[in-house]
Amino acid sequence: VRAAGHLEVRYLDAQPGDQWRVPIAAIDALLSGPGAMAEALAAALPTAERWRDAAEFGLADLELRAAATALLSLAAAYSPDPEFARLPATAAERCCRGQAPSEER
Repeated sequence: VRAAGHLEVRYLDAQPGDQWRVPIAAIDALLSGPGAMAEALAAALPTAERWRDAAEFGLADLELRAAATALLSLAAAYSPDPEFARLPATAAERCCRGQAPSEER
């Protein structure tokens, strides 16, 4: 995300197939209101300064995996649309197993 007077998500084209829909659903849900944003912040805070670790280790790092799973689960819980909620819920299950989007079954 880059702050430029609007929200710009820059990694969507790096998602395999139609997996670009997952971050859209997650961002939409996690920014849906103050409660969702507060819970997302609390879930992400322990890993807030770990960008390099995330790039190097990804879901192999248990703390990063836990944060990703928690954020996706929150997104599923806060999504107002059942179909949109399914996307982050499925991704949370995948993250919990330590699988990248390209490894989705």
